Amino acid sequence: MTGAVISQWDELRTALYVHDLGTVSGAAEALGVHLATVILHIDSLESALGTKLFTRHAQGYTATAAGAGVLAAAQQARRLIDQASSNLQDNALLSVRANITISMIAPMLSLMAPGIDSFLGDFPNVSLELRSTEQPVRLELGEAELCVRAGQKPTEPDYVVQHFRNCRIGLYASDEYIAKFGKPRRPEEFDGHRFVVPSASKPTPFAAWARRNLPKQSVRLSLEHDDLPVRAALLGIGIALLPDFEARTFQQLKLVQYLPEMLNESLWLITHRDVQHSALIKKLIEHLRKEQPPNTLKLDAG
Repeated sequence: MTGAVISQWDELRTALYVHDLGTVSGAAEALGVHLATVILHIDSLESALGTKLFTRHAQGYTATAAGAGVLAAAQQARRLIDQASSNLQDNALLSVRANITISMIAPMLSLMAPGIDSFLGDFPNVSLELRSTEQPVRLELGEAELCVRAGQKPTEPDYVVQHFRNCRIGLYASDEYIAKFGKPRRPEEFDGHRFVVPSASKPTPFAAWARRNLPKQSVRLSLEHDDLPVRAALLGIGIALLPDFEARTFQQLKLVQYLPEMLNESLWLITHRDVQHSALIKKLIEHLRKEQPPNTLKLDAG
């Protein structure tokens, strides 16, 4: 019987799909084959094994006791095969020499650093080029293999977009600023403080919130580039609007107040469907998604 199973792996694979999905039609759609092909595979496998694997009924197919045992062994075999295939692919990738270009905005480096460090450790023959830009990147022209962006989900038809994480935006002040001016506990105490906000040219929702909700006389510094607010906050110039993943990397920055949750931003990992080194890009994305700092900071009580 073992020989029969091994020689009919395609049929066994079909049976696993029928078992997992519960219907012949579902298995046919998932496998991309005709309905008759699925039925033929099941009949052929049952004939080779000399036993019924499924009970047919109006709602679909249910494994018999004998079928459940065969399919459990097949599932284990499939896991071992998938693991072996993954190991072979990983070993092949270790010898690949490549340079991968990542486009992002500067503050994201602190969020991506753990994943980048892990990836570079696993793939010593691959180098990364990080390009910090706020301008749209044309992946279809090879300007980058991976782009990390905040905001609305990109809708370009040839782009492959995966959700990376959500981030919270907050008002942060340095220890130096707090020692000099104190820390406002509520919006009513914002008067008399100095705030650092994005330039009026920035279309972000949290920039618009700042201009609507912060006292106009307290908005003392506007900055154009995304890497400048954290520098201004660290220098004690004022209270800055910062994403949580950037602020958490500096112990001297304290959270004053989170902005409303509706202003949370989504971060996206974007590649082109024809991207080169696709297996490496997949591994890079796996590292970035796995190696992340926590999502939130606790409000400082001091």
